[in-house]
Amino acid sequence: MLRVPTGTSVKDLNIRRPFFVTNDEREIATFRVDGWKPTMSVQANPNLSLDIGIDEMPPPCHESDTLDKRLHVMSKDVAAVVCGFAELAGIRPPTDFSEAGVLRPTHR
Repeated sequence: MLRVPTGTSVKDLNIRRPFFVTNDEREIATFRVDGWKPTMSVQANPNLSLDIGIDEMPPPCHESDTLDKRLHVMSKDVAAVVCGFAELAGIRPPTDFSEAGVLRPTHR
């Protein structure tokens, strides 16, 4: 999870479990590196998976609005975000999202 410079070591690593990421709470872990200097670079991969939820169901936007339609739109939005991250990282998006219609060709 952490890549620290040669000659340094991870002294403390505290991971918050379980936690909610909100507007006010975004910290998922803290760590301290022995021997670190401001000119050094530390890389971290939180290996984080998100379980996104909403506090309440959105109100109907029209009299013909249904839960099924709203969930479909939410699913397409999530697929767009995941595929966007994959594109930014230069990797192939998950094929599970091909049904959502948001796959774009990746450029390598």
